[in-house]
Amino acid sequence: MNVDYLIIGAGVAGTTAAETIRARDERGSIVLVGDEPHPLYSRVMLPMVVDRRIPAEKAYLKTDEWYASARIEYLRGRRVSALDAATHRATLDDGTEIVFGKALIATGGRPKRLDVPGERLDGVYRLQTLDDATAVRDSVRGPAVVVGGGFIALEFVNGFMHYGLKTTVCLRNHSFWSRHLDATGSALLERHLAAKGVKIMKDVVPLAFIGDTRVEGVKLSNGESIPCASIGIGIGLEPNVHAADTVARSAHGVLADEYLTTSAPEVYAAGDIADFEDVLAGHRHVLGNWMNAKEQGRVAGLNMAGERTRYERVSSYSVTALGLNVAFVGDVGSEGNETIARGDGETSYASLIIRDGKLRGGVFLNRVADRGPCAELIKSGKDVSAFRKELADTNFDLKSLLQ
Repeated sequence: MNVDYLIIGAGVAGTTAAETIRARDERGSIVLVGDEPHPLYSRVMLPMVVDRRIPAEKAYLKTDEWYASARIEYLRGRRVSALDAATHRATLDDGTEIVFGKALIATGGRPKRLDVPGERLDGVYRLQTLDDATAVRDSVRGPAVVVGGGFIALEFVNGFMHYGLKTTVCLRNHSFWSRHLDATGSALLERHLAAKGVKIMKDVVPLAFIGDTRVEGVKLSNGESIPCASIGIGIGLEPNVHAADTVARSAHGVLADEYLTTSAPEVYAAGDIADFEDVLAGHRHVLGNWMNAKEQGRVAGLNMAGERTRYERVSSYSVTALGLNVAFVGDVGSEGNETIARGDGETSYASLIIRDGKLRGGVFLNRVADRGPCAELIKSGKDVSAFRKELADTNFDLKSLLQ
């Protein structure tokens, strides 16, 4: 098979890239390869499937008819097992060979495993795919345990508590997002969850899940055992690099520049797999969230279609944890930053991140109104070093710094 554009990964990054290419190249052939059986669906909506706010079919963003009308050949339930960037050849899991002009690696990540006994028991859940969400919805029962301290872990808390399940959270470290959320922010979040009835255990890891066919409990590193009938695991993703043997990689994914080009000039990377050069943050990293993947898919598609475009977007992602909104904006993961506290942490709080005199990111708890101005300030590159006092003052309108 010969194709002008090969898109490896049919999630939001890959599908958006294919859609963007088609809008600019009416004649080029496009093949989209995805290992799931579904058309594109919204991973952002998966928690709404879990708690039955929407039926599973409402999560779909594309239909079979859309792929046909866009003349995008979608090979669903298939996987690229090898990619030779030098010869422009890819091999599918059934041995089919594809010769391509340009390719995009948008294979995303897969949930990290704990590698402990009993991890495959019924009732041990992930929340990465639509099938995961329906499995939780259809078979969850309590009591429940959540393993992890990030966004997916909190979505499990939301889901389990929605069903009235007694819920315990096991944190490997001393807090949620231990590298990004400071002591004041952590205390606010933990107080809020505790007031809602969530038990939090710190500095513990599971050693084994107990049960014959369905999980019945978990043994922890502190010597305790907790009876449970459901476990939600949210400990992050590891990159799906099965199609990236012949391009440069890091421990975090496929290396790409600010145009999302890999070490092979006509092979690109986008979404959770891309360890890219972020011109706004001033360094290379991976941004694992839905809006970033969608926008990187668009930019990769533009570049593949010949419109040279840098990726310049301020990342933003959030979760509402039993009524408390937590959001990360911009770069919150670098070392050596100056942080400015905004708020006393009683009912709301923000930690603003400064580097080289510029606002680079922020963590916001119940401060939704600050998120937009923060993103605009990051993108503007304005020197805010003379405004530290104002940044810390919750009565100061951050929008005024944009004038």
